[in-house]
Amino acid sequence: KSLSELMRISAEYFDAAERMYGPSFDELEDKDADPRGYRKFHRAKRNAILNKIKQVATMNAEDLRDCLESFGISTVGAFTPSVDGRGRGGDAARARLRGALLRKAARVGFGELSSFGQR
Repeated sequence: KSLSELMRISAEYFDAAERMYGPSFDELEDKDADPRGYRKFHRAKRNAILNKIKQVATMNAEDLRDCLESFGISTVGAFTPSVDGRGRGGDAARARLRGALLRKAARVGFGELSSFGQR
């Protein structure tokens, strides 16, 4: 077969690993629930977190402080301007919040909770 035929055939398996995994039966709260709905819910939750990361650059200081404190992250020294005077106050707070949100998005994952379907 030609390379283009192989590419066309393999396209249906693109991203298959992420699509295949889901919760095992014991991990579903509602035993009649569809694992695809579970995955869709967690993907939406992850996308909301990633959208919040995009908003961090325009957040005011009060919102930054509230978000950092909700994650239990210290705000001490996070709102002081940089030493060279070129940075605006809150750059450290923005970096801390981005890091916290990225870690939260990683914990949420793509809706996979187990190795269900891996074998």
